[in-house]
Amino acid sequence: MSRPASVLKELRQEVEQTFQDLPWKMDPRTKRSLGRCVQLLIASRSSRLSQWAVSAKNRLKKPLYEIKRFSRLLANLGVARDRLAEHRIKLFRSRIKQDTPIACDFSSLEWPYAKAVEDLCGVWDGAQKKVIQGHWWLKATVRLSSTIRLPLLSLIFSHKSCSFISMNQTVIDFVTQLVDLLNGLGIWLFDRGFDNKILIEAFLKLGLRFSMRINACRNIWSQPFQEAGFQKKDKILLEKLLTTISYPFSMVIPIYKKKTKISFGFCPIQIPGIDFPLWIIYTSGTHDPLILLTNEPVTSMEEAKRMIRLYASRWGVEESFRDFNEEFDVQHVMVRTLRRINLLFELALWAYSFATTFFDKGNRLLKKLIRLGGRIGIKKKAEQTFGRILKGLQFLYTHSAQAP
Repeated sequence: MSRPASVLKELRQEVEQTFQDLPWKMDPRTKRSLGRCVQLLIASRSSRLSQWAVSAKNRLKKPLYEIKRFSRLLANLGVARDRLAEHRIKLFRSRIKQDTPIACDFSSLEWPYAKAVEDLCGVWDGAQKKVIQGHWWLKATVRLSSTIRLPLLSLIFSHKSCSFISMNQTVIDFVTQLVDLLNGLGIWLFDRGFDNKILIEAFLKLGLRFSMRINACRNIWSQPFQEAGFQKKDKILLEKLLTTISYPFSMVIPIYKKKTKISFGFCPIQIPGIDFPLWIIYTSGTHDPLILLTNEPVTSMEEAKRMIRLYASRWGVEESFRDFNEEFDVQHVMVRTLRRINLLFELALWAYSFATTFFDKGNRLLKKLIRLGGRIGIKKKAEQTFGRILKGLQFLYTHSAQAP
């Protein structure tokens, strides 16, 4: 057997065995189908069932029958997305430590090729700078090392759904689910949009250790204003505080892969109505100054530097879902219901996890084969991203008689 064939046999066995070991009662045929779905996601690099059929040609006995069965699988009420996500996270939960960064963010999804998707709503698209008809996408990613970033959980939802309560409650339920799965491990990194009083109070009650980017228009109370004679009933905006304080320290951080020198400072603050101690770290020297709110004690320059570097790693963590979006072609799906879309995305997260961890624990020859396959068509030296890993595995699938 050729080396690529043996590599793919090993990956196939690992995927199939993992799903056979799912710890709840389920038809063995359904477990086998779930394993095949994950393999076809890797082999086709697409979330479209039609692309699965192309990838499965000459490898499955009855491709059209199999694709119809996969479509029915997504509608199978016995397959619970949350239970699949819980078991997937348990596979690598031991690698998540007390200070492991966990990034959480919002974005939007548009379905240009779907004729009818339920509960379409108006969502803001930051790339197009306009409101589009689509769904909200809430996502969380963990940074296991400088090169390994894995998506933890994904939720596609609409504020027009019957089950929708509020954006804040959706975020709280999402974070609560992950906190329970991770046993409270990790430091959470949030972008602007999560800095309202309801969410901050909920995160503090959950016992989260967090650092979030905060808007300058937020109402706060700080020690400098107390010393100046202000009363707590006075409304004081954060942007007013930033005009009265100094930036005594400096450091260099990578912003979008470019080293940038910034000045920074820190001070304790309070948010009206919240009794927990909080700190802000403020910076200057960039086009859009970074202002961080954290419940981690910041009493020295080194502690402030640590929180800034930790938050700077968030930009790298976001790349995992960008890769996920681009490499699995998720916006080209033609699935109509939110339940099916979320289940399909969960299977894609399984494929992402298998591809990344399989590459990470592979030997030197395996990594070389995947790297070579991932660089086909690229003239210059390319960075080793998830896209290159997935393309390399797809190349092995294509040229192996042992592909699914």
